Amino acid sequence: MITVFAKFKDKILILKRNNKVRVYQNKWNTVAGYLNELKPVREKVLEEIKEELGINKNNIFTVHFDQPYEFTDSKINKTWIIHPVLVEFQEEPEIKLDWEHAEYKWTKPGELKNSDIVPKLEERLKRVLK
Repeated sequence: MITVFAKFKDKILILKRNNKVRVYQNKWNTVAGYLNELKPVREKVLEEIKEELGINKNNIFTVHFDQPYEFTDSKINKTWIIHPVLVEFQEEPEIKLDWEHAEYKWTKPGELKNSDIVPKLEERLKRVLK
């Protein structure tokens, strides 16, 4: 599973998952996707950014990858292998959400706790911001 934090200036983009997704309905998350095909992680990141936000790779300034790690969510009895990624933009991108998300907002990293976020989202963000 990739978790892609989109950053512009000092803010992070978070997305509210709609009630049609399988897990974490109505929770705030980032761009995320399953690594269910054999392809480079960078390629999957660019694919998910395009699919979920409508943003082309030309708009991306930098991409930073952190080490994958394992996380078990006992509430849904699922173990994830998380690949945290940070994507930075030089200019504020125009966001075009796909069906997975109901809304989006830009927030400062320290303000994530003020939203109803998916488990361990703050921990993932700390990994890519270090």
